[in-house]
Amino acid sequence: MRIVAMMVIASWLACLADTAAAQSATDWAVGIWQGHVGADPNKVGYGRILRVEGVRSDGVAFGAWAVTGKGFTAAKIQAEAGKLTVITAADSRVVLERKGDADLGGTMTLKSGVQLPAMLRRVMVANFDGPWRGKAQPESNDCSAGEYRVTVKDGRIFGAVEFTSERRGKVYRSNVSGVVAADGKANLLLLPAPGETEARSSRFAGTFADASFIGGDKGPNCSYEVRLSRR
Repeated sequence: MRIVAMMVIASWLACLADTAAAQSATDWAVGIWQGHVGADPNKVGYGRILRVEGVRSDGVAFGAWAVTGKGFTAAKIQAEAGKLTVITAADSRVVLERKGDADLGGTMTLKSGVQLPAMLRRVMVANFDGPWRGKAQPESNDCSAGEYRVTVKDGRIFGAVEFTSERRGKVYRSNVSGVVAADGKANLLLLPAPGETEARSSRFAGTFADASFIGGDKGPNCSYEVRLSRR
């Protein structure tokens, strides 16, 4: 029993090391942020949700924007050390400054020029916290399998995946980030790790259950079924 406990702790510490390596100064922005625009937080139709799956080294963030109760739409997102700028599909400009670890405050300027206050708070989800391991199984024999090591904490996902090409004798490493909602629906982002020029870049969705994750990472050259388990 003691040996099993030590193995679990070692696995957890190794995953934390991967997580720390993957994070950058703008990864604070990763998460699901929910709140409202306008002065009245209870006003129907003024709820908003911002989803940030990850941030590239140049500050470009990947995610989406939604009116509460409606589907997400594409958005252009730029992250800085303490600020997010979002251009919505309706050409509204949202500027949000970091207010501590869990709050964003700023303004939303509509295309018409009308400006509204905006307040969002990070959605905390603890259901899936812990280290997760697993494989990316390619659909084609021409593609290399991948090994995932990620940590989920409060609905935020960080870690790495390595694809080993036996034919080339190389290992390609991508950083992994993403978010998971309370219902288990997740969005993941793969970006090449620092120094990598050929590693995988992709975005895909999947679903977490109590002890498993299944997702489909589709690409123009290689597509994968991703299966992870909680350790």
